[in-house]
This record gives sequence, structure tokens and C-alpha cells, in this order.
Amino acid sequence: MSGRFRISIVAVAALVLLRIAIGWHFFYEGSWKYRHASFSAEPFLKQARGPFASWYRNLIPDYYGYERLNVERMAARWSDLKNRFVARYGFNDEQKKAADAALERRKKQLADLLSDDEAVTKYLAGLKAWREKETLAATQEIPYQRQRQWDKWQELQREIAPILSEASKIDEGFEADLDALVNDQQRQGLVASALGFRPSGVVWGAAAGAWLVVSFVLFYLACWVNRQSPPGFGKSLGLVLGANVVSIAITAGLAGLAALALGRANALDQFDVRSGLALLALLVNFGLFVCLGGRLYERKIPAERGPRIAFTQGGLHLVLALAAFAALWVKLVDAHPHNWSRLEVLEGLTTYGLMAIGLCLMLGLFTRLAALAGAGFLLSAVILAQVAWPGYFPQLPPSAGHSLIINKEVIEMLALIALAGTAVGRWGGLDFLVHHLVTLPVVGKGRDHA
Repeated sequence: MSGRFRISIVAVAALVLLRIAIGWHFFYEGSWKYRHASFSAEPFLKQARGPFASWYRNLIPDYYGYERLNVERMAARWSDLKNRFVARYGFNDEQKKAADAALERRKKQLADLLSDDEAVTKYLAGLKAWREKETLAATQEIPYQRQRQWDKWQELQREIAPILSEASKIDEGFEADLDALVNDQQRQGLVASALGFRPSGVVWGAAAGAWLVVSFVLFYLACWVNRQSPPGFGKSLGLVLGANVVSIAITAGLAGLAALALGRANALDQFDVRSGLALLALLVNFGLFVCLGGRLYERKIPAERGPRIAFTQGGLHLVLALAAFAALWVKLVDAHPHNWSRLEVLEGLTTYGLMAIGLCLMLGLFTRLAALAGAGFLLSAVILAQVAWPGYFPQLPPSAGHSLIINKEVIEMLALIALAGTAVGRWGGLDFLVHHLVTLPVVGKGRDHA
């Protein structure tokens, strides 16, 4: 009995349209966030509900305002930020004096803002009582107690909101003061100096894309050599070379995307021990590939083991490539003087991740991976943050409709999982070319399951 089955052309067309529609939804969400620089996930996270609500709300920096309502703690943070600017851009004596003056000025502004001790003291006392009551079992078990607790928190937020808002403006103003002290020469890195111009994020992205195209051509040439070669050294070596070229291409592409996403024109300047160790591991793996190739040539390794070696080498190389990329990403975030919060990093990942997932779904490129990534995003960032279950606060707005466990986000997630289980990317998508130009030359023309 055959394990294959067929579906009608109408079903194929419906699945392709579903793939494109969901892809457009993701891409537009990401592009909207990209085009609106003021986008912030903070309002959404403040409305988190369900058993994981506290975890999501704690992603918001200084959620309760303890730091902004304390001059000493803010002064310590500003002093650390000033030192990071000094170290990163090499401030001269005049710039250091100006930075110190800006620090004193902002400290005085914050102290004047918090001079109304009564409002701040009332808020902190109310917050302490609220948090103590939040830990009581009765508060979580009795519905009307949860409602009262939520209403009390809203009241506390309304009372302190004007002061916290002004404190945030003072905080942002101090960083703007420091940034204004940096001259154009200090902003340029080694890369800009060597090239004679400052490459933009678009240039980095275009360079990464060009390298991916070149690497794909090299990979396909390796597969062509593999097909033309007799069993033995050439065939096995071609497979191993192809696997490594693809993983190297992925490394280059990810590094380019890191520079594009973070907008760091001097990305390559941020080379440190973590990045060096990861790249050294890549070179060691490539050296291992050369040794294995030599042993294949000497017939000390059976030629039929070439495909297994290729996929093992390629997989190891990909893991190391991801490690190098992660090290570079962390360094890029850490190197800039700005104190990147978890929320800001997640906002950046969300924006570019949504656009990447949406684009892949619309083009039908790496569709299974994109569909699973989209489903994972909906589950972790939306569904668990806004659990559709009665009794949680805040209550969902009327515009959200009425649902119990299953809402529109859950339905979209299930649709993505269904798409990941089909070959819908090959039906009117670029996965058709990937399958016939990459997959089949590597694994052979065996049974082609849909």
C-alpha cells in the first residue's frame, strides 16, 4: 500500500494562497514596526494576562519605577553610561568636562522633579502594600479580589505616571547630551576608514545577500562536480565541500543581518575573544574537512561514507557558525554605549524576524522553517502573553471578541503548523528551485515525497 496521496488543484491553490496571506500579515506587521521608529512593545506587555503575565511585564525596564524615583540610583547609571561613552569614543578632556556638566545638570533636574516627596512616598508605600497582597493565595483564587487588585494597580500607575514620564525624558535627554558630544571622526570605525566611506545597513545587507548568491553558485558547482565524478575521492569531496560552503554562506548572511538589524556601520570593529574563539572553531572544522578529504583520497575512508561525512561536517559547521553569529550579535549589542534592555533587543528581533518570516512565506523560500518560526513567535510572544481564559485581568477589549482558549492567534498558529507539514513552498514558491537545485543533487533522486 502506497504511503503517498494526492490532493486536488483547488486544495493546492488554497494552501498557496493561505501561505501568501499569512506571509503578508507577518511582513506588514514587521515593516510597520520598522517604519514607525516610535514603536514599543511596552503597552502590549503592560496588558499581559494569564499565568505568565508577571514574566512578560518584567521585560519592561524599571517596570515599577524604583530606579527612576531614586536620584542616587539614576546618577550611578548615568555615570556608568558616561564612562562607556568615554571609553567607546575616546573623549578628549573638553568632551569629558562637558559630559560631567551634563551629568550634574540632569541630576539636578531629576532631584527637582522628585522634590514632591509626598507623591513619591505615597506611591512607594502603596506599591509595597500592593505587592505584598499580590503574593497572597486568596488574591489569586478569588475573582473579585483579582479585580480589586488590578484596579488598585491601575490607580497607582495613574498617580505616578506624570512623574515617571518626566523622569524618562530626563534619562533620554542625558543620553542625547552624550551622543551630541561625539564628533564624526569618533563615530567612524576601522571599516569606514579603510573603505573611505561609512557603509549603511543597506550596504551591509546587500553585501551579505551577494555573498549568499555567490556561495550558492559555488555550492551548485560542487554538486555538479560531484555528479560528474566517478565514485571515490571526487564524489565524496564534492559533497563535503558543498556542505561547508553552504554553512559558511549562512554565517556570512547572518553576520550581515546582524549589522543591518542593529544599524552598526562599524560592526567588524567589534571583534573580541568570543567572536575569535567561535571563528577559530570554524577554521578547525574546515581543517578537519581537509584531513578527511585527504583520507578519502588515500582510500583510507570508504567512498560511500562521503555523504555521511558531508552532512556531519555541514551540521557541525552550521552549529559553529551560529555560535560565531551569536557572539558577534552579543558584542554588537554590548559594544554600543547605550544600555540595551532586554525589551529593546526583543523589539529589534521581533521587527526583523517578522519581516524575514513574512518574506520567506510569500516567496515560498525555506517555507517549513519559516512556518515553524512563525508558529513559535505567535505562541511565545502573543498567545501566552494574552491567554484567552476567563478570570484573568485586564479583561480583553470588546473588539477582541469572545473566545475560550482558541482565538484568532491560535488559529493562525495551527495554520502555520499545517503549512509546515506540507510541501506548499514548492507549489508556486522558490522552494521548488531549492529542492531541485540543492536538495536532490545532495541526497540523490530517490523518492520525492510531497
